[in-house]
Amino acid sequence: MKVASFLYENQDFTKEINEEQLQVNDANLVIGFGASALVSDENNYVKIREKFPNATLAMASSAGEIFDKEVFDNTISLIAIAF
Repeated sequence: MKVASFLYENQDFTKEINEEQLQVNDANLVIGFGASALVSDENNYVKIREKFPNATLAMASSAGEIFDKEVFDNTISLIAIAF
């Protein structure tokens, strides 16, 4: 199993932690936590789907997104998993 973290903000993927060299096309599951308006926006869903075309996407709203050791607002924090 490989795991990678991504931060999506301002309609772009701005940060990545990918020490296990997960290839985004190999991701089977992507779990995202983000601001309610962002996770329900179809344009954001399309961009995330384009980056992870083969993964099942599970998104939920949150009140602050954790990425690495920081807490962000108005972003989507994503975990990609390849089994």
